[in-house]
Parts: sequence; structure tokens; C-alpha cells
Amino acid sequence: MRRLVLVALFAAVTACAGQEGTPGATGTPGPQGVAGAQGLPGATGPQGPAGPQGSRGANWAGGWSAITRYQIDDAVDHLGSSYVAVNTPVLGLEPPNTDWQLVASVGATGAQGPQGLKGDTGLQGPAGLGSIVLLETGAGLTGGPISTTGTISIAAGGVTNDMLSSSGVTVSAGSGLTGGGLVSLGGTVSLAAADLAGDVTGSPVANTVTALQGSPVAATTPADGQVLAYSSAASAWSPRTLVIPQLATYRYAVFNTYDEASGWMAGNDPSLFGGIAPSAWTDGGAIASQLSADKEVLRTLYNRKGYAGTNALVHAETFTWYSPANGKVVTALFRIRNDTAAPITWTPVLRLSANGPWGEWASVALNGATAWTSGGANYFPSTPPTSVALAIPAGRTSTAIFVSTGAPPGSSWTRSTILAFVNNSLALPAGLQFVDDFDTATGDWTQ
Repeated sequence: MRRLVLVALFAAVTACAGQEGTPGATGTPGPQGVAGAQGLPGATGPQGPAGPQGSRGANWAGGWSAITRYQIDDAVDHLGSSYVAVNTPVLGLEPPNTDWQLVASVGATGAQGPQGLKGDTGLQGPAGLGSIVLLETGAGLTGGPISTTGTISIAAGGVTNDMLSSSGVTVSAGSGLTGGGLVSLGGTVSLAAADLAGDVTGSPVANTVTALQGSPVAATTPADGQVLAYSSAASAWSPRTLVIPQLATYRYAVFNTYDEASGWMAGNDPSLFGGIAPSAWTDGGAIASQLSADKEVLRTLYNRKGYAGTNALVHAETFTWYSPANGKVVTALFRIRNDTAAPITWTPVLRLSANGPWGEWASVALNGATAWTSGGANYFPSTPPTSVALAIPAGRTSTAIFVSTGAPPGSSWTRSTILAFVNNSLALPAGLQFVDDFDTATGDWTQ
């Protein structure tokens, strides 16, 4: 109240005063006034927004395990220290590492305490129930008698079958065996192979095939070269002679020797004509035995292959001639095998042609040796067949060569050449066979 009066009075004085004077010095502060009464509480303000979500806190997971997949805030104990996961830990990677934050470390080992006082002596235990006076060893044992200490052992041979509850074993013979039975310990038993049955009879070391797939085999002794064949009439297998049709495989060549414009073929080069010059073939009486023994030279000439049954027409042709030098030669080469121990005679029957007076001869050679020639005689396509006996050596492959040339001319400027095998003479005798090995054969006439 006093404070209000002073203010009013100061205002009145100010209003009536004249020119403003110089401010006076600041007065000394008055004493502290008495505090007013407590005002009434104001109205409650509006609720503020919710704060951010706080951490869920540590989740105690017990002792750390290498097979547990931990999450952030999981807490574990490991080797006496505790850790909390601050990142998602790597499975199996033990703390401490950057994924685990240490919470409490294991304490250091304390100093060893003083040794404790010796405990009291325990009570006396009860007395034993007895003592050894004398131990005797019975049958099958050694080492007794024992009164204090010692060793007891089983004597050699001390255990017999009659001491055992089971004194033997039973050996059973399985499939294909005989024998067996009850065998005492230390005993022996024999097992043997049982006799065979079915298509084979007898013991395993001495047996006989008596059937094939259930059908009996005849007891007839087979001859050399026979095979077993099934007979439905006899319902059995029996020896039969196997007849295999055989083709006569041969190599051949057909060639002229002279050209009216340029002379002898290939400059009369013998290397293209089996080692014989063209002029010798149709003007000099050349024969098969004069051919080269070198199979590579022969392959140059004999480069055609023929196949026949028991007969063969190798070549038959009529050609125009301009001079006695112009001739046509037909020749065939066979490879024949004799696997027996003795020579075998093969007799081919031939139709061939030749002009003896002009030096064009027909001929046959075996292994480089002359077997037959037409000599100076003439042979026409109509001349009767000629037979030539060839003794094929034993135990080897032989080479037989046949040559036919042009026949004498008729009333015109034509001549003919023929080479053929007739009278089924390509059916070889038993023990001989044609061999198709000329592509790879090597060596001379002995091979």
C-alpha cells in the first residue's frame, strides 16, 4: 500500500515541477517486501507428442553356444565374462568380437588361501571276514597249493571236451558240396565238391558234357573237321560235316601292248606290266614264270579283283589288230592255301588263246616256276579246254598265275582273246582253300 502512495506522489510532483533537474544519486534499496499469497494453479496444458521407442534392454540367453543363432540385445556368459550383442552375431564366432560388447569381465584369480587344519583321524574300519589258509589247484590247473600269494594257471591240455557245455560245432555242406557234420573241438571234417548235374556230369575235375541246353549230345566220335549239329528227328546233337560254299577270289588284268601312233605302251616300261616289257608280252614269247617275284610290282598290274564259284569267265573279247605287234593279254592270279602236311594236286581246266608264231604265248606258273606253256602252237577260243595239274605245296600259301594272249587273226582284221575256268575246276580239293590276302601279302614266291 505504501508503494502505491509513493508512486502517486512522485507522479504529482513531476507534473508540477519546472525544468528537469539533474538526476540525483541512486538511493539505497529498501528492505525486501513481504511475499504475496500463492496464486491459484493454471489450467492443465495439452499432452505432448510420444518420445522415441527405447531399447528393449538386455535379453539374458545363458551360456554362449556355437550352435545358437543370437540376435541384437541377447546377453550371454562366456568363460566367466558377460556380453551383450550390439550387432547380429556371426553364428559360431565366440565373443569377444565386434558383435559383442563386454558387460562384466571375469575377475582375476585371487591369491591362494592358507592351508587348512588337518582333519581328525577317522574311525577304525571293521575287520575282514577271513584269510587264506591253503588253496589247492584242481584238475587242469597249475600253481598250487597257495597259502599266502601265488599264481594259478590252466595247464597245457588241461581243458577237455567233456569239461565244456558245448564240446563241438556242426559244419554244414552248402550247395555243390558234400560232407560236413558234428566236429569236436580239435577235430577235423572233410568237405568235397558234389558231382555235377544238368548238361555236365561227373566230378569237377573229371566231367563230361552230356547235353546242350537240355538236349543230349550223341556219343558218336566226331571225325576231323566235323561240327555238332542239332537233329530234330533224333532230338540230339550229333557230329556233322559242315559244307561251306567257297568263292574263288582272284586278281586279274587285261591290257594291250602296242599303239599304232606311238609304239609300245608306256614307252615299253616293264614296271607297269608285272616286270615284263609290253614288247616281250606280244612279240617275244613272255610267259607267267617271268613275272616279278616282288608283290608290290605284281599289285601294280593285278589291280582288279574277281569272284567266282566253281567256274569263271575272266575275259573274252574280239579286237581289231593293225600289225603283229598289236596284241591283248589277259592274266589272272590266285592265292591258294594248303594247311595239310602233304602236297595236294589241283587241276584247273582252262579255255585260253595264243599265237605261237607271233610270240604271243599262253602259260601257267606256280610260285614262279613254269607249269605249262602253249609254246609255238596256236590256240583259238574254240580250241578244246586245256588241263594243267598243279602240286600245291604243304603248309603254306602258294601263288598260281594264268596268262592268255590273242589268237591268230581270221580272214578279217580281228583277233580274239579268252581266259576261262571250266568243268567246275575252281572247286578245290579238300585241304585247299582260296586266300584273299594279296593286298597285304609280302615276300617272294616262297610266301
